[in-house]
Amino acid sequence: MLKHISDSGTLGLALGVMGAFLGAISAFDVLEATGEAEPGIIAGGLKVVLLSPLFGLLTFSVSKLAILILRIIQK
Repeated sequence: MLKHISDSGTLGLALGVMGAFLGAISAFDVLEATGEAEPGIIAGGLKVVLLSPLFGLLTFSVSKLAILILRIIQK
């Protein structure tokens, strides 16, 4: 059971990083298509790009905390 929790946390972190790269690529595509690099557009794109790793890191942290609690309970 602990292995499944650990694997799901690692998967969440990996998917978060992958989502950040995909978001950055799509943001750069929009910038390239419009030809304008306004600070508001860039800031909005960066905000969206950073949400995915944030949730991945949150998933990873919760899974590691759950593993710690379960190991303490098992002893």
